[in-house]
Amino acid sequence: MPSNDKSVEFATYPNEMEAQMVAELLRENGVGAYTQPLGFGYGGVGMIQFIPHRVLVYEHNLERAQEILGAEADWEDAE
Repeated sequence: MPSNDKSVEFATYPNEMEAQMVAELLRENGVGAYTQPLGFGYGGVGMIQFIPHRVLVYEHNLERAQEILGAEADWEDAE
C-alpha cells in the first residue's frame, strides 16, 4: 500500500448492519474496509445501528471494491 494512500468513501448504507456486511465481504476478498456512522456518530444518539453508515476503503483499492460488489450483484441477479 502506498504510504500516502488515503481512505475514500465506497458507498453509504441505511444502517450499520448492511454497511458491516459489505465491509466484511470486501475484507474476505482482500480489500481493507471499515465502516463509519454518519450524523452524530458513536455516542451522539445512543443507538447508532439504525443511522446511515458509510464504507471506506483505501483509494488504491476502490476499483477492486467496485469489481467485487459488481460481481456479487451479478450473482444475486442470476438466482
